[in-house]
Amino acid sequence: TEPFWDDKRHFVQFENMTSIPPVLLFCGWYDFFSAESCMYDWKAMRKLNEDCRMVIGPYTHWHVQAMQPKLWRTLLDFFDRHLLGDAAARELPSVDAFAMGHDMGWMQMADWPPPYTKEQKFGMIRGKDGDPNKLIDHNNSAIETFVESEISYVYDPSDPTPQVGGATFNPSCCGRLSQNAIESRNDVLVFSSEPLESPMLIAGEIKVHLEVVSNVEGTDYVARACQVTSDGESVNLADGIVRRFNLRPGRRTMVDITLSPVLNRLGVGDHLRLQICSSAYPKYGRHLNTRGSFHLEIEANAVVSEQILIVGGDSGCCITVPVLPA
Repeated sequence: TEPFWDDKRHFVQFENMTSIPPVLLFCGWYDFFSAESCMYDWKAMRKLNEDCRMVIGPYTHWHVQAMQPKLWRTLLDFFDRHLLGDAAARELPSVDAFAMGHDMGWMQMADWPPPYTKEQKFGMIRGKDGDPNKLIDHNNSAIETFVESEISYVYDPSDPTPQVGGATFNPSCCGRLSQNAIESRNDVLVFSSEPLESPMLIAGEIKVHLEVVSNVEGTDYVARACQVTSDGESVNLADGIVRRFNLRPGRRTMVDITLSPVLNRLGVGDHLRLQICSSAYPKYGRHLNTRGSFHLEIEANAVVSEQILIVGGDSGCCITVPVLPA
């Protein structure tokens, strides 16, 4: 983001507090008010009171009716214990999180993200002779054995890549939605793993590392992780964006993107997929591919950009996934 916003973000100053009462936080994986800010608050609150609890469900901001049973049961248990002082009331887990994907269901945890996750790294590889681009598991293949190569896409601000699903304020276009139509666009690069031979439970924040060459001084980089089931449907799990205004045209630049938190199980035969593009409109305003401040730039100055990704080799683009051991 731009320096313009640096003094306009205001968070609760937990570091200035010495104590707080027990707090219950209730949020959804696809609620734009939620996961990151809710988890930030919870971790800060837990340092002041270990009786703080967090519930994360498979909800968007608009799933008001769907969340009612879980919400009211949790509230009553929490109030019985901390307001009525009923020692017999059900003790809530520190974290009660809904695992999406295969074998969906609630999981109880002592902390978030789970401290016992292991990082699984995938390298991005260009497909040969028209084959799809791949995510290569570093545990099974030496990524440096794949020759370094380039793959590119063109981003035109007059036809921005749309955001479909995710944590948005649009009640008709939020949550977990099919990505197949978006992935067929020329301004979206898609990388897919081989079919999984065993289930994969992703728990935490996926990290995406890009090595890029741009022809403009400013643009956005959007990354979106997806689950592809055996029938070929691709659905969004988590996404993230980095806005840059200091690129050096024609020179390699490192870009790191942290995706939104996720708890999702991929089943045997599923694929992990990654989308890379330069727009998630209208969730985020279009970058006009200039150095000008986003809130002051005008449409007449917009330019078309070409983004080149360096893949393969020993330092190319990759994705790091936090996985809970089986």
